[in-house]
Amino acid sequence: MKRFNTDVIKELMSKPHKIAHYLKRARVNKEETKCYSRSVAVVVVDPVSGVVLSEGRNGPPSGAPHPETWHPEGKKECPRRALGYKSGEGLHVCSCAHAEQNAIAFAARKGIPLEGTALIQDAEVWPRIQCATVIMHAGIEAVILPSDAIEYEANVYPDAYRVSQLFEKCGIMVFYFDEKKESVTCFIDYPVKKRRRE
Repeated sequence: MKRFNTDVIKELMSKPHKIAHYLKRARVNKEETKCYSRSVAVVVVDPVSGVVLSEGRNGPPSGAPHPETWHPEGKKECPRRALGYKSGEGLHVCSCAHAEQNAIAFAARKGIPLEGTALIQDAEVWPRIQCATVIMHAGIEAVILPSDAIEYEANVYPDAYRVSQLFEKCGIMVFYFDEKKESVTCFIDYPVKKRRRE
């Protein structure tokens, strides 16, 4: 597979007004979520052309029943929470998938390659470990998070540290975007050992 030119992604990072635009687009998408637990949306962008290749939000896959059909009493609330599961646990009792998973699955369904793309996420937390692995498999090269994303708060989000380490070892660049200042900060750059493609 072709190795993507990381300078192109860094070029995108030098244009915060574009990132702000993609973030606003994700927020519009976020309003349509069918997930009763958390609203998250992502946009996957080709950093060369600036074209949005895929979008996703938390919710059931196309054609799947809505979450209330999985609720023990049929209520419009998260069935996992109703059964006492904490955030990120009990995913087997709900049809909803995470925004990253839905965006990548949609691209696959339409035959859109995501190699060398950037994923912009509108959420205050890092991607979960299962989403991080799907991001890596899809060939996404950069993840852009809001500047208030939780980094290593073990009590709130224990996966954040593991995900950051995984991204660093696998060569996924991570950026924080400060919307108020319209500035981008590189959190994880490419390590000396480049990402290996199989």
